[in-house]
Amino acid sequence: MPMGFLEHAEPGGRACEREARRLLTGKTSSVFAVPVRAVLASASYREALAVNRASSDHRLGLSKQAWNLVPKMRELDALLNNHSPLRKCVFEAHPELAFARLNSGAPVLASKKTEEGKRTRLALLAAAGFEQAKTRWADYRSARKLRRTDVAGDDAYDALAVCVTARRIAERDAIVLPTKPGRDSRGIEMAVRY
Repeated sequence: MPMGFLEHAEPGGRACEREARRLLTGKTSSVFAVPVRAVLASASYREALAVNRASSDHRLGLSKQAWNLVPKMRELDALLNNHSPLRKCVFEAHPELAFARLNSGAPVLASKKTEEGKRTRLALLAAAGFEQAKTRWADYRSARKLRRTDVAGDDAYDALAVCVTARRIAERDAIVLPTKPGRDSRGIEMAVRY
């Protein structure tokens, strides 16, 4: 989940987003620009769009994808603001960067919605220690009687890829974008690890 927000929208978003896109050639659309902090108080997409555009002379909009994550961004931001010690142990990660690192630095270009994309991601997860990801996911879904809309399989694969990043963070082996992260107006780091 994105954390750390600009006050004024910049072309390409935060530095970590711009750097992530440079590494994910062919998959740049998977890294969207995070909205400015003031968007977190918006009640509708239309309002959020206006707030983001008004934040700078660039008049930058906001994707629907970003807007759909605003409730969770708001929740995480409140948690980090109310419990500042968490800032030292909660990190932002991106699944496509995690998969690229597992894939020797090359982005996985096949869509995660296709059979090829699923197969590639499962193979990379298996090599990273999640050999039973496919079987366990099928068992979990049937045991819990999950509806298709509850959690998509590709979201579960993304979550496992981010678990690999969490392991790398714990082992002090994660790569940080940018190498010298900035902080937002509330002191929250604006960086992505993978």
